[in-house]
Amino acid sequence: MKKTIVIVLICSVLFIISILLFTKIYLLDMYHIDDINLNNDNIFKEEITVQTNKNIDYDEYNFNSLYFRNDFSDYEISQEEINNSDTISLFKRDEQESITIYKHKQLSNMLIEKNFVMRSPEEYIFNDEDRVEFLQKNNIKNDIDLLNYVKDNYYLKNNIFMSDKQMKENYMINLLTMGIFSNGEKSEMVDTKLIKGDLLGFIVDKGYLKDIFISDGDDEYINELYGDGLTNNNYVNDFLKTIRIDHSDK
Repeated sequence: MKKTIVIVLICSVLFIISILLFTKIYLLDMYHIDDINLNNDNIFKEEITVQTNKNIDYDEYNFNSLYFRNDFSDYEISQEEINNSDTISLFKRDEQESITIYKHKQLSNMLIEKNFVMRSPEEYIFNDEDRVEFLQKNNIKNDIDLLNYVKDNYYLKNNIFMSDKQMKENYMINLLTMGIFSNGEKSEMVDTKLIKGDLLGFIVDKGYLKDIFISDGDDEYINELYGDGLTNNNYVNDFLKTIRIDHSDK
């Protein structure tokens, strides 16, 4: 009798372990992303400290509360609405140069909105409560915090010793990173440079295109610079010194 009880207990334990192992394997398959060659060392590998010009002896261009030196007086202007945001494009056709300016919520703030659409094949893989908990737990308050989290945790692979929640979080951040910070078909992480000093933000450098993100509370302004004359480092660093945010007229 005693031997039978021991056998039953052993079989029960083995059954439970098998169920748990099967569940972990199932979750590993569900939260799996094919290996990709994204180098997170490209995130904030360079920092730019900006001291904005105090003596403004040049004409400025104004978009909402964003001001910068107007190097574009002879550019054509196009205005449209993209993703519920007014967008201004200034472009010079003959030299194939342009700057596009728009404003939207920081991604870290979009994540806490209800019904935010994730890039995921599973409809409810990371719900509203999960995203809020994830941001609070990791002290992510803006997009710079989010990028620093990506730098430290991407591409963190799931394993059977992780909790279900951690697997899901890794899956989410990997999908998000692939969708936003990969450099097109090259499957490389884009270079990002941290902006600090009088401005807070970052630059996403795609070579032919530089996106300058400037924080403004829960929102951010994006300046997309295109063309050799506008994307070389000397011009960008000098242009940054002319950017300022002024809410006094609002």
